[in-house]
Amino acid sequence: MKGNEAVRGAAAILNEAELPLRFHGFIEGDDIAKGTTDVVVTDGFSGNVALKTIEGTAGLFSQFLRAAFSQSILSKLGYMLAKPAMTALRERIDPRHHNGGVFLGLNGISVKSHGGMDDVGFATAIGLAVDMVADDLVGRITADMAHCGPIGRTSKMMKSVFTGCGAYLPQRKVSNEELAKTVDTTDEWIIARTGISNRHIAADGEMTSDLAYAAAVDALASAGLAASELDLIVLATATPDQTFPATATRVQARLGVAGIPAFD
Repeated sequence: MKGNEAVRGAAAILNEAELPLRFHGFIEGDDIAKGTTDVVVTDGFSGNVALKTIEGTAGLFSQFLRAAFSQSILSKLGYMLAKPAMTALRERIDPRHHNGGVFLGLNGISVKSHGGMDDVGFATAIGLAVDMVADDLVGRITADMAHCGPIGRTSKMMKSVFTGCGAYLPQRKVSNEELAKTVDTTDEWIIARTGISNRHIAADGEMTSDLAYAAAVDALASAGLAASELDLIVLATATPDQTFPATATRVQARLGVAGIPAFD
């Protein structure tokens, strides 16, 4: 059976729900390119691996084509004959024409562009957002969810509230004056542009999970909860301890909590 317990549980719910679409179920990796389904849902880690693999394969294929058409005079002549078709192929697989990740589940339109895109890629993402507004995507999703049986209808509205908040800052502080001793800058220049006068610097060997664990302990104390009462751990960071496993799992281990999801 594919997937972890949470994924299998979600699949069971979708199979039983009265959805205005056909839920295919689990697929293999090669089904993504085959077009077996219109939509593929993954967790963030495996989805990113799949996307980067596809991007890399497309780039490698382009290199192979360029090398093949450059081997001899005949191959170069063949390229001239095939140039219109090659141009169409290049346009088809150009990632700039497929840029834009959609944030679903929001009461509005939000499209995120790849950070490495040029003006063409950004224009594609903006065009996608315009199309979504023109097609009333949010309204259509809302209408569909209203007819989705156990997923779309609940007896009580689910709510979330903040019951506690925690924080932790490394002990070492570096002022602008101290920073100016090693970098060509001044306190006035930094404050005028950032408003920052001091910053906290992690000690040698102090990892993101160390900071998160200390903040989590503070948050639990603020909420009056024990770690064993947690149902989920979500950690947001741009500087994980390592790529895999998730830094959240390290915090989970230090809190001594087992059997709940934990992800970055």
